[in-house]
Amino acid sequence: MPIERSWSVGRRRPRRLAGPQLAFMALLIGGCDARPPTASNGPAGGPPPIAPATADAGDRPCLVIWHTPGNAIAAPAGLELAVWPDGVFMAAADRLTPGQRLVSGALDAADLAAALAGVRAAGFFGSWRSIAVADANATTIYVRDSQGERSLTWTEDLVPGVGGDLNRDARYRAFVRMWRRARAAIDGLSPTTCEWLEGRVGPTGSFRGYRLDQPWETKWIPRAGGL
Repeated sequence: MPIERSWSVGRRRPRRLAGPQLAFMALLIGGCDARPPTASNGPAGGPPPIAPATADAGDRPCLVIWHTPGNAIAAPAGLELAVWPDGVFMAAADRLTPGQRLVSGALDAADLAAALAGVRAAGFFGSWRSIAVADANATTIYVRDSQGERSLTWTEDLVPGVGGDLNRDARYRAFVRMWRRARAAIDGLSPTTCEWLEGRVGPTGSFRGYRLDQPWETKWIPRAGGL
């Protein structure tokens, strides 16, 4: 069965992928050739609308998942997923290797609105604090909808003592539950179109503020509190 690598300081730990995660990976990978080219709580009655881009917001995504490396060898780092309010997305073709083999395409507007509503319903905008460990790898999720924006960071490691202890800390268990439900809402997104990004813009090209040859210069990398 496929596994997702969960990283702690200095070593790898396998973690099984949930069904929605497998579905999103299959849609991304299945929608592209296997080889790169050579050249909470919304309003009653429905999900909250997507916040329109404003003049000062620039070309910022409304949803980002970004991995920051720790001191582990060959740690995953970089972009996993970015989605814009108009439904355009870019993502790593394989979420196990963020920042590599990027694809881009489009999402259905209703699908995106439902995902944002699901993240809010999961409690992502609640009174949480990020949970990170010095020198350990971490994942940051940024979400913006019509009611606000939020960034949260977690190690995504269940080992007791790496960020918290599920056996003893009810608040930490609640955080993990919220995070996974928010992740599930995002993983339910289904691309309607998909293509290799490098084949579209070239190996040193730029796509909506993301430079393929200098990704860490991207201005919308998630930070505490927002972008």
